[in-house]
Amino acid sequence: MISYPDNDLLKKLHEGNEEAFELIFFKYYNNLCIYANCLLKNKETAEEVVQDVFLKLWENRNKLDITISLRAYLYRAVHNKSINHINYIQTREKHLKNLTEDINRKSIVYPLSHNYPVANLISKELEEEIEKALDALPEKCRTVFELCKFENLSYKDVAKKMNISTNTVKTQMKRAFEKFREILKEYLPVILIFTFIYR
Repeated sequence: MISYPDNDLLKKLHEGNEEAFELIFFKYYNNLCIYANCLLKNKETAEEVVQDVFLKLWENRNKLDITISLRAYLYRAVHNKSINHINYIQTREKHLKNLTEDINRKSIVYPLSHNYPVANLISKELEEEIEKALDALPEKCRTVFELCKFENLSYKDVAKKMNISTNTVKTQMKRAFEKFREILKEYLPVILIFTFIYR
């Protein structure tokens, strides 16, 4: 494969040259995946992060304003996205824990103390089922739910943030509720799930 200087590749990329993009991809992809994996400790997630960085690189090719070297730009982009992912996972785990504890207070675990093994077992199972329900949601639906419930944004604010209508937000929340009802039906009466999600 012919090797071109990064500056030439960037110029061609800016012009929409697909071959230049492919050359950049094959030149940096593997090493960027190794770097991302060092941060994330997960090969598949690392690959997803790097692929997303390249996707954004292509999507924004016409308005690129790279003032540092291409290599530094790509590593910085992967680093920032990896850190954002780590922060997202940590925040999500925190909210999942809070979500589980909140439902436990309203469910069959109450009034059992968490000192009881059976209560701890139910709590752990419930947390896993809640995470399964979140992962089962379509991407847009999950994003709407997390913005509403994890970031406490109003439907109006979520609609503005995602550039969608308020009715679409309501529809996505309804779909999220239906998925929670389906997956958590063995743990809670439907009315409890409805009360929690729409309180």
